[in-house]
Amino acid sequence: MRKRNVQISLFVALFVYAVVVVRSAWLMDDAFITFRTVDNFINGYGLTWNTTERVQAYTNPLWMFLVSAVYFFTQEIFYTPLYLSIAVSVAGVGLVAWRLAATPFMALIGLSVIANSKAFIDYSTSGLENPLTHIVIVVFAWQLFQDDFDKGGLFRLAFIGSLSVVNRMDSILLFLPAILYVASQSSWRKAVYLILLGFIPFLLWEMFSLFYYGFLFPNTAYAKLNTGLSRFDLIAQGLTYILDSLRTDPLTMLTIAASISGPFFLREKRQCCFAIGIALYVAYIVYIGGDFMTGRFLSAPFIAAVAVIVSRDRIPTIKGTVISIAVVLTLALSSNNPPLLSGADYGLGGVSSRDGIADERAAYYQNVGLLPAWRSDPIVEYPDHEWARGAKMVRPNEGQYGVVVWANVGLTGFYSGPNLHVVDPIGLSDPLLARLPPYQVDDWAIGHMRRVIPEGYYETLLYDENYVVDDSLAVYVNKLHTVTRGELLDVDRLVEVWRINVGQYDHLVDQNTYRNPPWVYRLISDAYEEPKNPIVHLQLAEEQLKRGNTYKGMNALRAALQLKREIFLERMQESELSRTAWAGYLRQHLETASEQLQLKTHPVAGHSTRQNNILDEYDVFAHYTWIYSTLRNARAFAASGDSTAAAIGREEAIAHSASVLSVQSDGSIYHLLGIGLQRNGRLQEAVSAFGNSISHSTNKDHLRQSYRDLASVLMLLGDETAASEALQSAAALDGHLRQK
Repeated sequence: MRKRNVQISLFVALFVYAVVVVRSAWLMDDAFITFRTVDNFINGYGLTWNTTERVQAYTNPLWMFLVSAVYFFTQEIFYTPLYLSIAVSVAGVGLVAWRLAATPFMALIGLSVIANSKAFIDYSTSGLENPLTHIVIVVFAWQLFQDDFDKGGLFRLAFIGSLSVVNRMDSILLFLPAILYVASQSSWRKAVYLILLGFIPFLLWEMFSLFYYGFLFPNTAYAKLNTGLSRFDLIAQGLTYILDSLRTDPLTMLTIAASISGPFFLREKRQCCFAIGIALYVAYIVYIGGDFMTGRFLSAPFIAAVAVIVSRDRIPTIKGTVISIAVVLTLALSSNNPPLLSGADYGLGGVSSRDGIADERAAYYQNVGLLPAWRSDPIVEYPDHEWARGAKMVRPNEGQYGVVVWANVGLTGFYSGPNLHVVDPIGLSDPLLARLPPYQVDDWAIGHMRRVIPEGYYETLLYDENYVVDDSLAVYVNKLHTVTRGELLDVDRLVEVWRINVGQYDHLVDQNTYRNPPWVYRLISDAYEEPKNPIVHLQLAEEQLKRGNTYKGMNALRAALQLKREIFLERMQESELSRTAWAGYLRQHLETASEQLQLKTHPVAGHSTRQNNILDEYDVFAHYTWIYSTLRNARAFAASGDSTAAAIGREEAIAHSASVLSVQSDGSIYHLLGIGLQRNGRLQEAVSAFGNSISHSTNKDHLRQSYRDLASVLMLLGDETAASEALQSAAALDGHLRQK
């Protein structure tokens, strides 16, 4: 009876864990980096992130393949990884209770610790590879701690460890000491043979990775480990990461600490070996500077720690079990955001962020959480996040192709589709930027080191032709593209794979320049990333003009004008350098237009460059002047009998008018557009243009003329009634003006 009650208690405890996981289930932005590869893979684009190049933007091949296998059938990316993660997590914890724990009492204690660890609960889902890592660790520990450990155990341990390494490479630190200990019990030749045999999955993956991607390690490793920070700064940040967990989730860190020290006091050799692996992994976390996600890197050593603790019968009585569980609950409930109390409102109170470390679940839960999705209106599609919605709006249609620069590339990358090439300035998914050093900033966060996007790199990706301005880097880009875009079996590609991996081209990257870039490099990069920010373009224009790069400066000024006229005007009033350059540009623009129309001077060219009223030099009036002059010139051609030149001139005026109106609605420009359309016989379009001119005009003289011109077009179309009404409106304005 007592045994039955204990078993029921175990099922209840596992059920409680499952409920807590379901209530906390969520997906994070980084998970969608892997999911984009999954989607491309299932839809025939290969194991790619951007479909035009082979780049391993994911760190978790085994998890990626598992998600792909399920996604193949579901074709759904929100509930699929959530339910898969929950199933894998519950199965792993079930193995802890019924296979790994020495006694049911130890199993109950283990389940209570697991259900109250914020790190473990948060990353029992999230869409990352953690659940699969957890269950592999449990299976490894189950095999390692068996009392009847046989001679075939070394192969099994190596094989299980190999699967974990395929899932995430750095997990090898957890298993290596135990594998080496078991290997020491055999002859070295036999041990090496069994370990190599067991590691066949990892060796096969590495061979494939080198052949397919051209590199042995994920692109994310090159990006994240290339921080440019001193080891002292990284270790200091790593210790901060550990202290952050101790502050927000003390149960997790105390469990890890107990598992490291306990086996040595009790002299349990296999547990000691696993404890050494846990210590190595924690030391590695500190060494690399931790992570920006609180608790994420600690869930793996935590479940390993639980495995060590529950594998021996240290608390054989009910009383001891109850006391242990009470201590666990007291410790967990006294911390911030205990998992047992987490619900659908999680994250509404704000996101806890400190020292570059954030509670990522709080940041995303309301938009990508399972409970909010269940409780939402059925018409709301999850994930209901602004990044996903924005990406869907710019998703290219079939047959189209585009390039964008986005810093948050998970949700945006997935929902922007396979035809949009997404450039990640952090470098996680970009082969070039991952190999450039991040530029130095004071407010950095681990895993978020930004790179300068080299001038011309965006254009290179857009047009598939090398436009990189830095000559040495342009050569490096060619070599890199041969590796990532060339034919897989091409001999030249295979040669370049060798050369780039052994560092023959490292000298082509100016590490110092890109680590400490000139200000203009930063602005060029910012303009790629924020193409619709007029302030960035104006800052870039100023810097280019200071450097004597007039052509590039004027391009930036034109971009700013098209984006936000008011900000452009404000900067013109503040900056003499930009003002002078723009005035010169307008003079040249008008003179060039005159030459193209074979006239020596514009009838009103002088009006556009009046120095006393600088607003006229770059306001809509400047465009009005050019269009008006072009129409006058076209009329002169028509009078001289050159109807072809006249028609060309009018089409130039029409096209320029349409270009201006796409940015700024203005009645005077609509009026000129109507004149051009009327004179080229496009009468219906002219009616619309004159109508828009009337709608957008505030000047009474201009309104009167627009009505008259509209009436003349309507007469040509035979609509005498509408023409009469237009003339009456013009007459009414005549009377108003005469009276005034």
